[in-house]
Amino acid sequence: MLVRGRGRRVEAGSTDDRSGVCLDPAAPLFVHRKVTTLAQTQAGTVRQKKFALPLPAGCRMGPNPWPVAASMVDRGLLNPSNAASDPFVGATSSGAADQVMFWAGDTTLGALTQEVHYYLKTSTRDQYTRAGNSSLPNTGADLLFVPLRSQYYCPKVAHPDYVMPLPWLP
Repeated sequence: MLVRGRGRRVEAGSTDDRSGVCLDPAAPLFVHRKVTTLAQTQAGTVRQKKFALPLPAGCRMGPNPWPVAASMVDRGLLNPSNAASDPFVGATSSGAADQVMFWAGDTTLGALTQEVHYYLKTSTRDQYTRAGNSSLPNTGADLLFVPLRSQYYCPKVAHPDYVMPLPWLP
């Protein structure tokens, strides 16, 4: 949080100056909107390289490092069925599979839930799908990762060397 007029950064509930703290490039931004409109100015350059995001087992909040929308396939989170070894865990239920959770409040004002997509893997399916939808739609190509929004990555096993592919060809 930036304290207006004082020119220093502080953590919520503190007055300690944190201006000299170097932020992790993988640090996400979480905004809980209280009004219907939100204006945010961004400045900087577009990342030209792949993005390393170590994923511990459990959950880690991560940013969208590029100003373009992307899908699970674009993020490299879906294993081809002919892969020699599957680094991501697919299963027949959301609780047993890797998940990516999106804060519903980003798109629906006042929503206080997560939209969960999990890696569904069966003998006939190899896809991401939305938890709670009995028709099991394939959401692997849906542009769920939108600019300026973070999400939770929840793998069953750690992926310390996970690197997001570039969303375009250089």
